[in-house]
Amino acid sequence: MIRLSRPLASLGACLIALGAAACDDVSSVFDGFDAAVDAAEPEPEPEPEPDAMLEPEPDAALEPEPEPDPCGQALHPDPDRPRLAVVGFPFADEIGVDGTEIGIYTLDESGVASTGDRLDVMTRPMRVRFLPGGRHVLVLGEDGVVHTVQVEGEGAPAIVASLALDGVGWVDLIIDPDGQFAHAVSTDVTEASGVFTLAIGCEGTLSPLPDHLGLRLASTIALLPGDPDRAILLGGQAVFDPVDDDDTRLLQRTDDGGWAQAAAFDLWSDFVDAAALDVHPDGRTALVPNGSPISEEGGQVMVVEIDGDELRDGGRLDGMDDARMARFHRDGTALITRLEPGRVSVLLDEGAGYEVVDELRYGLPEDVAIVQRGALDGVVVLPAISPATGSQLVTLRIVDPGVVQEVAVLPLPSGALHIPGTIAVSP
Repeated sequence: MIRLSRPLASLGACLIALGAAACDDVSSVFDGFDAAVDAAEPEPEPEPEPDAMLEPEPDAALEPEPEPDPCGQALHPDPDRPRLAVVGFPFADEIGVDGTEIGIYTLDESGVASTGDRLDVMTRPMRVRFLPGGRHVLVLGEDGVVHTVQVEGEGAPAIVASLALDGVGWVDLIIDPDGQFAHAVSTDVTEASGVFTLAIGCEGTLSPLPDHLGLRLASTIALLPGDPDRAILLGGQAVFDPVDDDDTRLLQRTDDGGWAQAAAFDLWSDFVDAAALDVHPDGRTALVPNGSPISEEGGQVMVVEIDGDELRDGGRLDGMDDARMARFHRDGTALITRLEPGRVSVLLDEGAGYEVVDELRYGLPEDVAIVQRGALDGVVVLPAISPATGSQLVTLRIVDPGVVQEVAVLPLPSGALHIPGTIAVSP
C-alpha cells in the first residue's frame, strides 16, 4: 500500500621458392627466365584523361551524416564544461506559507558556489530536473504547475514556458534521455492520479498528452537504463474498493510517448512510502526504499530483480529507517537517503548481494544528485539541514565503487527560506 506522502583485415604472407637447374649453357637459362618475366609483366595502365580524374563516389556502406538537432542545441553537451546545480527551496520564513523559489549554483571539483541568483517560480518546488541539453530545467510544483526555466545563457534564470496539470499530490518527475518527454507522477485515491506525460518542444515548450496512465496512490517512477521504452512504477495497491494487491508495475511505452501497464506485481504486503526508486545501470535490479513508520515492512530497502517482463522480490535490507530515495552512480554505487536518522547509506553489490558499505552523517537528507560523466563524474550534491549545522549543500565524490568522500560543505544563510529541498545537477 502506498502512503500518501513522502572491425582489421588479416594479411597472409606469400613465399616464392626458386629452384636451381644444372646445365652447361647458363645464359640460356637466364634468357628464358627474362623472357618469362617480360611476358608476365602487365601492360602499363594508360594515364586517365583529366576529365576522368573525379572524386570517388561515396561508399554506400558508410553511415549517413546524423540529422541536426531540430532545436539547434547539443543533446549531450561537452561533459567537461562548467556545471550548474539547481536547488528548490520549499519553505518560507512565515509559518504555514510555502516557499516558491529555486537557487542557481556553480559546480566544480571544489564543490558548489552560489551565483546569487534565485527565481520565484510561484509554486512549491517538489522536483527540479535538467533537460539533457543542460540549458533548461523543469520545475514540478506541488500543485501540478510545471515550469521550464532557462538557467544558462542571456537572461537566465527565467521562466520560458509553463503548464498547469489537473489533480493533486504531485510527487515525482523524470525526463527521457532524448529530452522529448517528461513524466510527472500524481498521487491520489482515484485513477485521476497516476503518470502524466508532457511533450517537450524547442526552448522547453510543454504540451500534455491527451491521456494519462491512471493509477491510484502512484508514488515514484524510473526508466530502465538502455531501454527507456520501459519503466517501473511504484503504486496502485489499495485496501479499499476496488481492492488491488499489486504495488509495483512494469510499464511499456505507447505510440504517442505515454505509458501503458505491461504487468503488475504484489511484492509488498504492507504500506510503502518511497520518494524515489532507481534502477541499476545494468538494468537487472532496482532498489525500492520503504521509509514508512507505520508499516510492518518499514525501514527496509527491497532489491527488485528484473528478468524480462518479470519483477521479483530479490531480498531486503533491514535497519533502513525513514529511507526516502535510491540513486545509482554508473559504477554501481547506490546512495539511500534516510531523512530522520540523518544518514546517507552507501550500498554496493560485489557479487554476494547488496550490502551497506558506509554510512554518511548529514542532517535530514532526502533528494540527492549525482554527476554521471565527464571531469566531474561521481560528484554528488546533497542538500542537508540540522539544528547543529543549519542548512547546507554538501559536495561528495564517489572515488571508487562504494567509496564516497566529502569534498566541501557550503553553509547556507539561516532561516526557513534557505532550507534546501529538491536538487538537480546539469548533465
